[in-house]
Amino acid sequence: MLTPKETVGGRAVYPIEIAYSALCESGFSSSATVGYGCTIHFGFKPTAVNPVKPLGDPTNHYWITIQKVGNLRVNVYKNTVKIGEFSGAVPSTHAAFVSAVLTEFAGTDKGYYSDLIVFDDNATWPNPFNFLEVSDIVSGLVVRRQKLDEYIIKHTYLGFSDASNLGKDSSGNGNDWTFNNATQTVDTPTNNFCVLNPLSSLDNGTVQYSHGNCVRKCTGGAGDEWSTGTYVLPKIGRWAWRVETTAMSGPQSFSGIMKVKGASKSMVGLTGDSWGGSVAKNNLLPSSAIIMYDADLRELRIMRDNSPVEIWNNGVAVGTVAIVSDGDYVPVFGKYNSGDTLSSVVSFGSEDFDWLPAGYLPLCSNKLPTPCPLVSATVVDIVCRVGEGEDAGASLVDGAVGTPIGSTWTYNSDGNLSKAFNGITLSISSNGSQRLANAGPSPMIGKIWDEPKLISRARWYGASNYGITYQHHSREIQFQGSDDGTHWETLGTLTITDEKVATIDYAGSVAYLQHRMLIPGAGVDTVYLIEAQFFTGKVGTTAICSLGFCPDFVNIKNRDCSFKWTLCDSKRGATKMLNTNYDVWERSSAIALKSFDSNGYSLGPNDNCNKFDDRFIDLCLKAGSAHGFEIVTFDHVSGVETSVGHGFGKPVTFAMVKRRDGEDPWRIYHTALGQALGLKFDTTAASPMSWSNTATSFGFSHDAPTGQYVAYLFTDSDVFKAFSYVGNGLADGPFVSLGGKLLSVPFLKNTASSSTDWQNFDTRRSMTNPVNEGLIPSDNSAEWTGDVVLATSQGFKVIRPDAWINGAASTVVGLAILESTKYSNAF
Repeated sequence: MLTPKETVGGRAVYPIEIAYSALCESGFSSSATVGYGCTIHFGFKPTAVNPVKPLGDPTNHYWITIQKVGNLRVNVYKNTVKIGEFSGAVPSTHAAFVSAVLTEFAGTDKGYYSDLIVFDDNATWPNPFNFLEVSDIVSGLVVRRQKLDEYIIKHTYLGFSDASNLGKDSSGNGNDWTFNNATQTVDTPTNNFCVLNPLSSLDNGTVQYSHGNCVRKCTGGAGDEWSTGTYVLPKIGRWAWRVETTAMSGPQSFSGIMKVKGASKSMVGLTGDSWGGSVAKNNLLPSSAIIMYDADLRELRIMRDNSPVEIWNNGVAVGTVAIVSDGDYVPVFGKYNSGDTLSSVVSFGSEDFDWLPAGYLPLCSNKLPTPCPLVSATVVDIVCRVGEGEDAGASLVDGAVGTPIGSTWTYNSDGNLSKAFNGITLSISSNGSQRLANAGPSPMIGKIWDEPKLISRARWYGASNYGITYQHHSREIQFQGSDDGTHWETLGTLTITDEKVATIDYAGSVAYLQHRMLIPGAGVDTVYLIEAQFFTGKVGTTAICSLGFCPDFVNIKNRDCSFKWTLCDSKRGATKMLNTNYDVWERSSAIALKSFDSNGYSLGPNDNCNKFDDRFIDLCLKAGSAHGFEIVTFDHVSGVETSVGHGFGKPVTFAMVKRRDGEDPWRIYHTALGQALGLKFDTTAASPMSWSNTATSFGFSHDAPTGQYVAYLFTDSDVFKAFSYVGNGLADGPFVSLGGKLLSVPFLKNTASSSTDWQNFDTRRSMTNPVNEGLIPSDNSAEWTGDVVLATSQGFKVIRPDAWINGAASTVVGLAILESTKYSNAF
């Protein structure tokens, strides 16, 4: 019995439906001879385009039947439909017979084969198609039924299942075949060629594509008709392709290259984004041309019938060699007169390579340079964490009224914390402070917990006049822990002084059920205190060491509470903070972000950055011109545009600029708004601002006040992409193409609205679609929830009608961060 390749929808799927089993480069042979009656079935997909042959389209996978009816005729069927009779002499062997028939009906015997079955002189086989059925998986494909097994063992079956022995007859009859230069593949062809793109925006709709999208025919009456290739030209190497004009009614047909982001539906040779040359002229046919592009030198050449063609750029002739500006380009073909018709065949090397100029390569995946995408994990990370800073959640007394808090607090002199307030007098002194009198050998303050707890700090707050002090003698307070109230471990000590606050820090890692502050006996001395506290959480440093790189930019937000955004960078120094939700100047804190480390960063117990038990999200970026992100500090004089240099080699696409030494709004540049508009981190719409932007420098607004500034500059790269789109106000919103998998949109704003905030969302918090957790960079609000977008491998689709993300006819701009796959277009 044959074993199905796999099961789809509960139905057995055989190899013919999902795999091409062997690629024959140079034909094949066998010793089995053709009998009086012979039927051969096999799956076939040609590798060469031949428009005039019924089996010459390499986009089709044919189920072919060759039926030799005695000496009368040879019928040839495609998917059980007869397409003709073989006109040649029948060769002596089955292999030569297949080769001869394919050469007549496909133009070649080179291609992908699967499930080759031969029945020879089988009188019990009245109908060669009664074991076939139409595939419900692949449209138009005919597959064999499993009942064929009983015939396979009697005849020849090449299943190509053994990669080391391709052509072995699995029927057991020994009719083995020899495949020359054959390789096995379990899926689609391993070498993919560029073809014409039927979805090209330059196509007005009258171009007809055929034969693997390498043959194009456009009719008259539709104006300009252009088609682009499916490959973006590599940035290195030398590449060539060929076009042959087979029919035309107008004076000229054009070929060349066009920028991927060029003007839509503009004539080749008549825009600054395109370079083209005349491939056929004045109806002189046939006419062929070879287009050659040297990516290293950015030179374009076109040879028509072995002669150089004059190239146009923006409607101006530039000679026979065009120097092309930097950018992403695709091949382009077409005609530009509305009444003309044009037919042409384009070759990117899938059929043969004889026409390739020396040193040039075809546009196919086997020849493309190995992609070296920037791995986003080496440049960006989003840390979702829980704050570990100190938490003063347990206090002994309320300083305002001088009364104990909580019945489980105990305050006594015999070491037994179960005796609450036993034998100790709390009195209020004349100045209003609370006095702890020493009425026994060891007065103490303690707490029994419901479960063992790690206390990291114990603190006493003194009276305003006296501090925490003995009146006559210097004494030491001990901080202790115990699980049974009998055996106490001293965790820390301090000497009482005149300081208003006395603190004992504990760096250990043992949790205890009971804790106390123990005061050694000291005669009639008195301690004045307002409040005592026990702290949990880290009182020192929290190390974030999971990044794998040293960040240069960290933007921190508390997700649970309305705390400020904290933005720190290595250029200004770790302890210096800015806030996207405030226009205030730069501030410093020694307990917020304390340092940038080799594989992360360190935080103190500051509530904005590390509040105990609250959720935080930190956006961490590594600066570098190759990454698409730089940090620049500079001085600016009002009334003069300040230009700062960068190393991108192309213009900035998104920038955030902030004054450091005075209160002034953030000024934000986005390439979609141009150099006369900008945004602020508030709810206002885009407003007039002045910028300049080149491949090497970025100019800052002349109307900004004199002062010290920092600029965060971004340009499009494998990781960072500035984007824009126009909203439609519907739940079925626009799709935003980013060219890669979405990781984060840290900044997004409706530029037309004067009442919508900036927004922030990512796929690190929302790990499944839809993305439904967001923050507001222009506000200190806690995290909100609600479906926003559907993230895809190539961008995101808006699924919310709200004005801030999808206002009807409003332009929305933002910065996206992409998450790397192995190759950005592999999906």
